[in-house]
Amino acid sequence: MRYEDGLEGAEMGMNAHDLKGNFDLSNSIMVVRTETDAGTLTGGPFEFYVDGTPDMVSGITVTGKRSGKNSTFVITDEAGKILGIPPSMAAVEGVDFDGAGAGTCLIWHLRYEDGLQGAEMGLNANDLVGCYDLSNPIEVVRKEVPVTEMTSKAYPIPATDVLTVSLPEFTAPNVAVSLFDVAGNPVKSEMSSVEDKQIALNVQSVPGGLYLLRISQPNGKTITKKIVIK
Repeated sequence: MRYEDGLEGAEMGMNAHDLKGNFDLSNSIMVVRTETDAGTLTGGPFEFYVDGTPDMVSGITVTGKRSGKNSTFVITDEAGKILGIPPSMAAVEGVDFDGAGAGTCLIWHLRYEDGLQGAEMGLNANDLVGCYDLSNPIEVVRKEVPVTEMTSKAYPIPATDVLTVSLPEFTAPNVAVSLFDVAGNPVKSEMSSVEDKQIALNVQSVPGGLYLLRISQPNGKTITKKIVIK
């Protein structure tokens, strides 16, 4: 605007169409102000054991106003590092959190306008740049399986053909059995049936040496034992 002395109506809260005096207004430049709202996530928190069994979340819903041209979900660690960007709730429910190892993940809902920068795996959600809004997070805690010797016994030691392991405190009809060498490399892995509170593991094809035996049932109860195969 250019104007001469005596202009009336050029005050905040008044209307530019009501200006009086000797003045001229240029063409206008439009500024569109868009508000994004990611809404509110409900559900959880979730707690799993990292035991080789797939761990999926379910029952999460998005409520609230929710506005913004684009939407997605974001999974981060506690520090905000982006671990995954599932595009839909179905994709979130398809994530196997057991594969992420022990720790804590956070699930967010993200609404944003075109031009958002920083929404990439490996970057940090705290560094997003653009017009966006993140919802509250849903916590997913992944715990290490407690490893105990309990009262089980393995025999004979050294084993030559069949290794028998008693499992007096196990209740599942089937258990996951894994055998590792001293360097931590997997040597043998199978599902074994529990009969009379024990399992029989055929070790005929396993080279002689010292090994670590891990036995787990679906509820997370696990034992580990050092064994010798002759």
